Amino acid sequence: MNEAPLDIKALLTSVEEVFLEETGWLDDCSPEELERTYTDFASRFRTWRARLAESLGPPSVTRERAPDLAEELYFEAFELAAWPKDHGYLVLACGQHDRESPIFVSFGYREPNGA
Repeated sequence: MNEAPLDIKALLTSVEEVFLEETGWLDDCSPEELERTYTDFASRFRTWRARLAESLGPPSVTRERAPDLAEELYFEAFELAAWPKDHGYLVLACGQHDRESPIFVSFGYREPNGA
């Protein structure tokens, strides 16, 4: 698994989505291994959320509080925290684009669909 040691201040000024952590491709992953990896990455997401909240305050959008907006911001994310910025949000996401693709934690600016 790859982990990028990033300076939070540098991360907050990035205009591109940054993949903070990700697995490799999961072609030969058993259901049990996959479940353990989801649990591990949910924990990693919470760690990043806490680190970002130290600079940004608590997120105003989470999947639990605003599921429709969270889905609009990052459909593939199973965990999401977002902070308003300009016309969109700084989005911390934990997700997976497809069944065999890497599970990731990412951070970047996104605007809601139609914005």
